[in-house]
Amino acid sequence: MDNTTELLETRIGALREELALVRRELAEREQELGCFHAAFDLARPDDTAPLDELFQRMVELVPLAFLDGESICARVGVEDQSFVTPGFRATSSGHTQAISVEGTEVGTLEVYCLDEPAAGAPFSKHKQRFLANLADRLGEVLRRRLAADQQRQHARERDVHNHELQEKLHIVEEQIHLIHAQARALGELSAPVLEVWDQVLVVPIIGVIDEKRGAEITETVLAAVVEKQARFVLLDLTGMDVVDTSMADRLLRVLRATSLLGATCMLTGIRPSVAHFLVDLDVNMGIVQTHRALRDGLRECLRRMHEI
Repeated sequence: MDNTTELLETRIGALREELALVRRELAEREQELGCFHAAFDLARPDDTAPLDELFQRMVELVPLAFLDGESICARVGVEDQSFVTPGFRATSSGHTQAISVEGTEVGTLEVYCLDEPAAGAPFSKHKQRFLANLADRLGEVLRRRLAADQQRQHARERDVHNHELQEKLHIVEEQIHLIHAQARALGELSAPVLEVWDQVLVVPIIGVIDEKRGAEITETVLAAVVEKQARFVLLDLTGMDVVDTSMADRLLRVLRATSLLGATCMLTGIRPSVAHFLVDLDVNMGIVQTHRALRDGLRECLRRMHEI
């Protein structure tokens, strides 16, 4: 009977010890779950806290994963930065876990026991797995933040690039506007209308007359005839070295359009080479009045005006 009682008491003692271990493990798991819950709550995707502040708050959660009475300190080292719990110091009893982002080690999670470890060291395989999971969580937070920072950087660079493009576009538009203004000015200079006498206009023609320039000259001359109420228009060809059929036709158009407004149009300063071309091209100049030089044309205009 005594042996049976002793065996029962031994069995009960063993069960009590096993129950204490189970309770301890349950308490540890509860502590770990509380730490994980707090870590996930801190590292929400919409959290905009600075990364160094976030890491400091997360490293201070590490001791909460250990049972009360265990003096634990921790340090997270990431990219030349260090985040520690108050009173941190490295001891001979510790565990280091790598923090990785997409397979690349970017830092470490170090946990140390400040007191002499009791039986059942605080860094059991299960606790090491917990610290590995926590390090993975830190790596995920860092990866997400780096990705968000990269997106913001790309957005800023895109905004800067768009701003630079807008400025370049504005410069190009100004240059196009300037080119158009210069083209208009050159068009006006290519056939300036000079009022050399009352109701007498002189239009120096220089260079080649293409379709566009011919239309511009006609428009400019007709507008000046109306504005100045001109009676005579002298087209001075001194500056023309060559002429072809199309150029001669455009000159004749100017003459005919001017005559329709009641003004007399004459050609002056025809060079020998131009006269030769006109003859070879068999251009029908009709009754076009020509004069050797501009002064001859001016004399003719003054003579006619005095006859009136």
